[in-house]
Amino acid sequence: MEYGRKEMAFSLKMDYLKVQVVSASQMVIEEMFLKKRSLHPLQVVGTEGSFGALLMIAVVLPVMYFIPGSDVNNSYENSLDAIYQIFNEPRLLVFCLLYLLSIAFYNYFGLAVTKSLTAVHRTLIDACRTILVWVVDLLIFYAFDKDFGEPFDKTYGLLQ
Repeated sequence: MEYGRKEMAFSLKMDYLKVQVVSASQMVIEEMFLKKRSLHPLQVVGTEGSFGALLMIAVVLPVMYFIPGSDVNNSYENSLDAIYQIFNEPRLLVFCLLYLLSIAFYNYFGLAVTKSLTAVHRTLIDACRTILVWVVDLLIFYAFDKDFGEPFDKTYGLLQ
């Protein structure tokens, strides 16, 4: 079945809406666990991370391996090859561990905000983080080096 432009745009909007509903539901459930059940943010982060890792290892990655694709051994995602590459390149291993650590801290502090305040506050702070990254990009471009950062787009500037 082929999609036209309008159908594709509508489909993408619906997918985006679904993602927002799932994300909002997750935050509400996290707030319930943190406040009504008085769980510590580390406990919630650890539980989410453990179940996420288990789901990826036991279900998602094996399924992706057996879907035909252009990766090694003609699979869509060859996780065994990825693990081999990570453990045979020290810099890649360091970056993977740093990424894992940064996500753990990000999730912990997000849940700490949710426990202290509310999920609404967490969402607003997250939106401000995006704005801060954009402002820093502009600052780097105009104040330091035009090879880095991002110029202000006069057409879509404030929509960025």
